[in-house]
Amino acid sequence: MDPPPGGGYAGDVTALGDGALNTDGPFADDTALGFHALYSGGGPENTAVGSFALSSDTVGDGNVAVGYQALLGNTSGSANVAIGPSAMVDNTTGRDTVAIGNGALETGTTGYGNVACGFGAMIFNAVGSNDTAVGDDAMASSSGSQNTALGSDSMNGATGSQNTAVGGWAGLNLSGNSNIVIGYFAAQNVTSGANNIEIGNAGTKNDANLIRLGDPATQKKAFIAGISGVKISNGVAVVINKQGQLGVAASSESADNSSLLHSFLEEQRKVAALEAKVASLEAMVEKGECAGAGQRARATRGRRRQLTL
Repeated sequence: MDPPPGGGYAGDVTALGDGALNTDGPFADDTALGFHALYSGGGPENTAVGSFALSSDTVGDGNVAVGYQALLGNTSGSANVAIGPSAMVDNTTGRDTVAIGNGALETGTTGYGNVACGFGAMIFNAVGSNDTAVGDDAMASSSGSQNTALGSDSMNGATGSQNTAVGGWAGLNLSGNSNIVIGYFAAQNVTSGANNIEIGNAGTKNDANLIRLGDPATQKKAFIAGISGVKISNGVAVVINKQGQLGVAASSESADNSSLLHSFLEEQRKVAALEAKVASLEAMVEKGECAGAGQRARATRGRRRQLTL
């Protein structure tokens, strides 16, 4: 571009480097530093730092490309931020995307609204949109949209959409939609299943529409606040099978369990009534109000003991 670096550019333009802003155009407020940076001119308000950064841009505006070949193939995409060697190198029309790291979103072409942070994050995701991938190789070979992956290699080979995976290698092969997985290698066995919540569990290939919390081989006890001592009306008995699945009993079992529960609660009520009577009699003895109160209290304790047995 003429004049050479040092001044005289119109529109608050800065260019420094062989072939930087090589093509004249209706650009303004552009900054090109490096060999062939913004070589094709580009739209306004672009910043290109590094050899071949934004080299192919013709009309795209508001982009920031820092690093060797960052946003090299961009032609009309706008409002992108690519920082790192080959970050978003194949992007052509994709917009509103942030890629930070060597090779981040390297092969993305038309996707928009993505955030990829980490070495190789979303490196082979060509067309996905509204994805967030944070971590080395997070969503590296994924192809879905509206996913969130946090952790090294999380959702690396996933193809589903609307999934959330947190943890190293979490949700590796998710091809179903709307799954939530948390933990190291969480849901690693889940493939096409959808609407699962897998926390600290590898899951199975047949999982769909279920919740798994913890690993039976590791977690041996469960403590959940807000259950013990809390009374609810119109409740049903909950049972658990040897695989750890929660549910209500089958119809015949439910009737038996309901009868047992009713009997148990009735006995508890009787015990509570007797305990109150014992306390009253003992108070009378202490006050000397009833000479036979002690004997009656002892008899009442005996009845209570029989009920509890």
